[in-house]
Amino acid sequence: MKREADEEITMPTTRHIKRRKMITYDEEKKGDSKYKVDDELITLLGKTNVLDLLHGKKGGDIFVVHRDDSLSTVMKTLAEMNITSVPVLTKEEKFYGFIDILDCLKFLVDLLGEHVVTKADFDVYAADEFKAATVGKLMTYPYSKKNPFHPVTSSQSLISVVELMAKGLHRIPVVDDDRNLLNIITQSTVIQFLKSHMNTCGSKCTMPLKEMEFSDQYVIRIEESERAIEAFRVMKTTGVSCVAIVSELGEGGKIKGNVSAKDIKKIASTGRFVSRLYKTVGEFISNDPVVLKRNDTLEKAVETLCEHKIHHVYVVDDKQYPVGVISLTDILYELMKDTSHSAGHQ
Repeated sequence: MKREADEEITMPTTRHIKRRKMITYDEEKKGDSKYKVDDELITLLGKTNVLDLLHGKKGGDIFVVHRDDSLSTVMKTLAEMNITSVPVLTKEEKFYGFIDILDCLKFLVDLLGEHVVTKADFDVYAADEFKAATVGKLMTYPYSKKNPFHPVTSSQSLISVVELMAKGLHRIPVVDDDRNLLNIITQSTVIQFLKSHMNTCGSKCTMPLKEMEFSDQYVIRIEESERAIEAFRVMKTTGVSCVAIVSELGEGGKIKGNVSAKDIKKIASTGRFVSRLYKTVGEFISNDPVVLKRNDTLEKAVETLCEHKIHHVYVVDDKQYPVGVISLTDILYELMKDTSHSAGHQ
């Protein structure tokens, strides 16, 4: 289902959202960096409003689902639109929240268990429960810590959006006073905007990734010989959305690829390709890894994320061993943390 975007919206009430907690973040604060963001970036974000940003965004349709829609409908929508989340509306057509591919993944991992290995097993043990699953069942509550309800209006400045995303929000709804959904802003849209204005970011552009606060966060890995289902179980357990595929665990393991939550869509919206999950993760994923080196710059990271349309990029050493991972959130946090407008890491 799709709705036409509307521009007639007013200012909603906002609330404070804490930056997401990195599960492997070293709490020891690093010293002041010599790399700084120019005031020109803050000026740009302050004078650019939400509507300006969305005018530069391709497409004008918003694809949505309702609470009584099936899991199959959600997965089909995510696959066809190549997105990782979709807005949920109530019967009254009011914005309720987002359902994320991770919500689908968690349900499927629990549903499949150890006894579903083939399509025949799926038909016997899981097909009925899969068909009966609805958006309402998958969303225990509408606004989790991962997807809190923090709407904006088209008249708000972009700086308020970037501040929220620097604290961990991946997507923000644009609504009117009656909670009618009018549009969505994603981290990817904001990063694309910043890529076009990197000249406003000052010396921060030249900052090596090794100087970033989150550049050395632990990389969750899985051996390429493990089954793909195990990678998704790791995601469910840890709450991460991607896992590095390595030749072997340990210091000698070279990065071979990446499996992300959205890859669960490869089983198809009906589950007819569920047997793919029991291939090795090396067979399940055929993509080459997208990587950067520790001496690569923040600007190169932005360019790489935009070019490949990805949300994370791995940082490797000279032996192709993954030593860190950089996300869209990390980039936005790094650009905003030293400004007077940013609340900083919390």
